[in-house]
Amino acid sequence: MMKGYAGSKTSQSERDLWRTPEYVYRHYNCRFNFSHDVAASEENHLAQCFFTEEDDALSIDWGRSNWLNPPYSETSKWVDKAIEQTSDGRGRIVVMLLPAATSVAWFEKAMKNCSECHIITGRIGFISNETGDPVNNNNIGSVVFVFDGMSPVRSYVSIVHRDVMKGIKKCHP
Repeated sequence: MMKGYAGSKTSQSERDLWRTPEYVYRHYNCRFNFSHDVAASEENHLAQCFFTEEDDALSIDWGRSNWLNPPYSETSKWVDKAIEQTSDGRGRIVVMLLPAATSVAWFEKAMKNCSECHIITGRIGFISNETGDPVNNNNIGSVVFVFDGMSPVRSYVSIVHRDVMKGIKKCHP
């Protein structure tokens, strides 16, 4: 279980359902054209094809290009699955939004196995599953790991500015 919710007044079950803001998803979807949202619900999915908790995405194969904002209470399991899904030579890609928790074991494992690590400047206001409103009291930064087993690049680190992502209104050819 991921530590780091100290001081949060939001229940763990609600935090695990926070949706990715559209601008973050759009930024990455423009590049990766996601076929699946692999940790979603009927209410919060962003890709047309999606896996819910009932589908048990940790026990099945994923699609070609996958968006993943996992339940943070089980981050380590999702990192392991992303690595598995992109290490089998089938050309799958997983783009995974996580807290920038550099002191936990899963972070180092993700860093060693990713093709890219994007550190997001500015805190992301995730979307509450209960209200549909942004949750603007996020107490930790975010990072996006790109897992692409076919890429020759490994552990490339870059900075992505949240406000630049917000400025992207549509994908450009």
